[in-house]
Amino acid sequence: MSNNPIIAINQSKVANRPESYETMMKVGPKVCITTASHPGFLGFEQLLQTGIHPMAGRYGGGAVDMHETLNPISMFQYTAWKDVKSHEEMHHENFKEIFELCVSV
Repeated sequence: MSNNPIIAINQSKVANRPESYETMMKVGPKVCITTASHPGFLGFEQLLQTGIHPMAGRYGGGAVDMHETLNPISMFQYTAWKDVKSHEEMHHENFKEIFELCVSV
């Protein structure tokens, strides 16, 4: 067994609209519980933002209402795992459950 923790990075592009938020609130917690239940899971961090620049991506890109200009929004989630094997096992063992959750909305 390896003693080298790893960080896995997941990137997605999410449509900036109310329906996306509703889907995230319905499916997200179930996917998180499935992931966190794996014994090799150590933790996660999502949506690290340090101001407006990471999302707008250009000088002067900020505005009070950015529903149109920030569409879709790139999201990054970082998960920490005991080792590579644990991360791969979680995906392999839970593929059916996670797939069914994601396509059920």
